[in-house]
Amino acid sequence: MMEACFVLEEMPIKFRLSNFRTENLHKIETNWSDLSAALRNGVHLARFLGFNRRNLTSVNALIPVMFYLRTHPSFTIRGTSEFDVRNRRSLHRFLLTAMLFRVFRQSSDSLLRKIREVLAKYTKEDRDFPLEELMRVLRESRYLPDLARSKFEEIIGLTYDKPESFLALSLFYDEPEWVRTDDHKDHIFAASTFAYDQLSETGLDDDEIEWCLAHYNDLPNLALLLPRENQSKSDSAAEEWLRRRSRKFQKQHLLPTAKHLYRLRKFHSFYEKRRILLLRRLRQLFAD
Repeated sequence: MMEACFVLEEMPIKFRLSNFRTENLHKIETNWSDLSAALRNGVHLARFLGFNRRNLTSVNALIPVMFYLRTHPSFTIRGTSEFDVRNRRSLHRFLLTAMLFRVFRQSSDSLLRKIREVLAKYTKEDRDFPLEELMRVLRESRYLPDLARSKFEEIIGLTYDKPESFLALSLFYDEPEWVRTDDHKDHIFAASTFAYDQLSETGLDDDEIEWCLAHYNDLPNLALLLPRENQSKSDSAAEEWLRRRSRKFQKQHLLPTAKHLYRLRKFHSFYEKRRILLLRRLRQLFAD
């Protein structure tokens, strides 16, 4: 909390005894009502966007968000204006990037100082959250890892049981408020269908069955589904359920459109096709 206060009050960020001077503490006390509101709003926004104690990999990632919210009190977390929607998307993208790539894993003081310098230029009420400039700072400062194909493959290889899989899936959706909790994460081909006997009945050989059993929990077989979609899916086989989805739904979830891939026997092909679609989207999101 104190580090957040140092950043928001534009004090030296280094967490050392010399920064706990009487004048600094007095300034924090004087502005506490304003500061505490920014801290609360940052936490509320994170919760609204689906972050929780399981997938919040860095509390420090919230500090730049709190700085922006403090200088832009007209921004409404649940607002529907163009300004609110546009900046909610940018704030969401920043948080996802910071959490997924763990950019605050080391030297966070230095990074927070650089980010604050950027944000300080955008304190006017009508200024948007400077996502692109912050992404540039992360790249130039080498806080973002080398986003080579190997890193993207690592993301695509995240599994259902990993909290980071929710963060990765969230990247693929344009509307951050569309899905807000880990509870919306679900398998496209239901996990219950991946039993040896059921797979064997489709005519798959042992090698293919072994591959399916090893990969059905991977990101290419996961999506973020609203409760009504989850309910309709639970009552249907994957093939029947996928065939009933609209083109808009397919596009929204980056699903292959070839309907012959919706059969359980074709799971390997479906997986590889969707994997390509997810990789393509990642490259678009993090293009220099």
